[in-house]
Amino acid sequence: LRTPIAVMKAQLAPLHVPVATILSRDLDSMGRLVEQLLDRARLGKLKIEPGDFVDLYQVAREAAAFLAPRIVARGRTIEVIAPGKPMIVAGGQDDLFRAVRNLIENAVEHSPEGGLVSVTITDTPAIVVTDRGNGFPQHALDDERRRSGTLRSDRREGAGLGLSIVERTMQAHGGQLKLSNPPEGGARAEMRFKLDDGAG
Repeated sequence: LRTPIAVMKAQLAPLHVPVATILSRDLDSMGRLVEQLLDRARLGKLKIEPGDFVDLYQVAREAAAFLAPRIVARGRTIEVIAPGKPMIVAGGQDDLFRAVRNLIENAVEHSPEGGLVSVTITDTPAIVVTDRGNGFPQHALDDERRRSGTLRSDRREGAGLGLSIVERTMQAHGGQLKLSNPPEGGARAEMRFKLDDGAG
C-alpha cells in the first residue's frame, strides 16, 4: 500500500492545479492511515525487554521535530516543556515515538488557526499533550471503554486508530492513558508511566 501511494504522490507533484493539491492531501491521509494500521499490527508483538530504557524528553522532542514542518504549514505552533534532567522509563523508543506522534497529530488537527500544542514532560513520570481545541467528546473520557479496547476519539474523520494505538502502547508499558478536558478549555492527553527503580 505504501508504494502505490508514494507513486501517485510523485505523479501529482509536478501538477500545479487545485485538484492536484486536494488529491495530494487525500493521499497523505491515506498514507497516515496505512502507517496507523501497521502500528496497530505491531502492538500485538510489542514486548519490553529488560534493559530497554527511554528518555521521555528525547522521545517528545523527536516527535515534535518530526512533525514541526507539517505543524507550521498548518498555521499552528508546538512547544516542548521538560524538567532540567532526563526522565528515564522502561520502554521501547520506536513504540513511544509513534504513540506521542499520534497524540500530537490529534492535537494539531483540532487546534484552531494559530493554536499552540504543548508537550510537557513531568516527573511523575508522564508525557502530557494539550491543545486549545474543542476537547474530547464525553464518551472518549470513559475509562471503561478504554479498558475494553473500544476507545475512539471521534474528534476527526477517519478510522479513529490514533488513541487506540496510544492506549495499547501504554498498557504494554504498564502505564495508562488519561484523557480530560481542562476547565479552561481544550483537551489534555496524559501518558502516565510507572516508576521503575531500574531506570536510574
